[in-house]
Amino acid sequence: MGLVLAVLGQGIVAWMGQEAGAAAVLVSTGFFALVGLLGGVLTSPWLPLRGGRPVAAGLVTAGLTLTTAHHVMATGVRVLTGALPTFSGLEMFLASPSQFFHAALVGHRAEVYSLGVSALVVAALLFLLLVRRSATQRPYPPALLAAVGLGGGAVLFVLATTPGFRSVGDSCPELTLLSSFGGDAGDASASARKGARPPPSVPPGPPLSAGEAWLASARAWKGPRPNVLLLLLESVPAHHLGYAGYSRAATPNIDRLASRSLRFRHVWSTAPASSYSQMALLSSLLPRRRPWLEQYERINYPRMLFHDTFHSLGYDTATVSSQNENWQGMRRFQNTGTPTFYRDSNDHPGPHMGEGDERKLPDHLTVDVFLEWLRGQSKAPWAAYVNFQRTHFPYALPPGFTGRHQPSEPNPSTFGFLHYPREELEVVLNRYDNALEYVDAQVGRLMSHLEASGQLDDTLIILSSDHGEHFYEGGRITHGKSLTDIQLRVPLLIHWPRRVASRDVDVPLSQLDVMPTVLELLGLEPHPSFQGRPLTELERPGAPHPGIFFTLHGLRLGDGVVCWPWKLTLDRSSHHYELYNLEEDPGEVRDLYSPEAPIPAALLQVLTAQLEAQLAYHSPQGPRHERYAPRQVRCPDWSTFASGQQLQVGVSKP
Repeated sequence: MGLVLAVLGQGIVAWMGQEAGAAAVLVSTGFFALVGLLGGVLTSPWLPLRGGRPVAAGLVTAGLTLTTAHHVMATGVRVLTGALPTFSGLEMFLASPSQFFHAALVGHRAEVYSLGVSALVVAALLFLLLVRRSATQRPYPPALLAAVGLGGGAVLFVLATTPGFRSVGDSCPELTLLSSFGGDAGDASASARKGARPPPSVPPGPPLSAGEAWLASARAWKGPRPNVLLLLLESVPAHHLGYAGYSRAATPNIDRLASRSLRFRHVWSTAPASSYSQMALLSSLLPRRRPWLEQYERINYPRMLFHDTFHSLGYDTATVSSQNENWQGMRRFQNTGTPTFYRDSNDHPGPHMGEGDERKLPDHLTVDVFLEWLRGQSKAPWAAYVNFQRTHFPYALPPGFTGRHQPSEPNPSTFGFLHYPREELEVVLNRYDNALEYVDAQVGRLMSHLEASGQLDDTLIILSSDHGEHFYEGGRITHGKSLTDIQLRVPLLIHWPRRVASRDVDVPLSQLDVMPTVLELLGLEPHPSFQGRPLTELERPGAPHPGIFFTLHGLRLGDGVVCWPWKLTLDRSSHHYELYNLEEDPGEVRDLYSPEAPIPAALLQVLTAQLEAQLAYHSPQGPRHERYAPRQVRCPDWSTFASGQQLQVGVSKP
């Protein structure tokens, strides 16, 4: 059974133009054999018992059926996304099964239903065969049971952790899933390579007593007290706004805001997924805390979020969001015990759009909720975080709203988060731009209210997006599947005409730097829990820059760093590195990675050092009860690297 499925799976993958592996066939076949052997041995004590034969046969059948289901599902996911499922992907699926079932079924309902019926028939036949064969089966001795159990576990451990075997994981569903349970921080051999420089140090975080000192200074603060409004868009790339050069002019209100703002041109999100990027923006904390998906089940480390910060400064605070903040545990992360007005899609009776964890409130109703709260404010100042969601896939407008870009209704039988035909790209872009114009209109409503109430010029407005979105650039769609700049580069505007002159800012920033920069504009030091740095520190001539770090936990696993102009990414699902010079190649079409070249080796040292420090801090033995999170590793000084041939980073790959 394993051999047949493995050969078929690799054949389909090769037919789709993806890399197949003969070794993966052998490993998958062996895995099926191991499951069958372990199942037979461990259930053999049931055979002498009355009614034990059907129970034993049922358990073995269940084990093989689950193994088969995973193999088939994983092959299907790889065909659709180019990646095999990982432990983090499994966690995401379990958090919102309806969303992923729908994504998998779009355009493939007949195939999925046929496979399901076939699986039931095969499982029934296998069960009957095992019941019949077990009539003459004798129980195995306990010593053999223990030996097979320990031996099988040892084999699985070796397959999952040995680098030689893990290299097969890019083609083998079973090894990909197993190896993703362990995870790692980076490439430990980065510092041992020929000619490698000493690994960079990671500054520890300040002691927790520094937080008490910050609170004391905040209470004594006599600086300006503007209102503060943080507006967060969903899935809007940096280049997809009118002021940034997008030709359709879908965002007149945001463009008007940009004309009087600091316009940041090089800003990276911490992840191409909302649960990581949004919480990192609110807290100025890197989301990488463990080897797999972080769903904020265990929050045993100090944090200071947007609403905590401004509550400490005497502000009234609010969070008003169109999304279900329970998605991936975000609401747990935001619940710090600080009094604040909090409303998301779960707190509103409706109408809603989407189902399950994708149940969202139309953005115009979110603005209604926020404006109602704002009108009830009897005194200034206030600080509010407002989250818009209509530009999230499937980019649907609420009933009663129509867009001017038509046609905008893709074929529902083929329009899915994981795949839609390239032939429908123009229709999908129309649909997306209609949603973007709808969101822009809600931004316009907020600006109009602030202007009419005389608050606009004395309200510090921050506008950004949680991550970007692919529309077949590089053959990719939607988000959450790669660490390309299309998914990571985001817009950032800071608007405060009374204090901040409008200009373009070209210094590279992480979204971790937003909260420190806002406090700096108010004349305050960053809170010691923040891992980001304020703008003036980053703009200071000759100042060392920290690395800009990002991570991917979902269908694929990956990490990356930008030390301008270089960007290194590590796809842990395929153990594949990529290196780009973003100044010369902003579209990331020329991969320059070479394992022996000095520049990627130095970047890998930076990335590995930061990840190791993050995981150590959040480990059971980490200093979370004594210190704040470690600071970010500084980038290499490229001027100290040799020029000429030694600086060559690699050969451009097609």
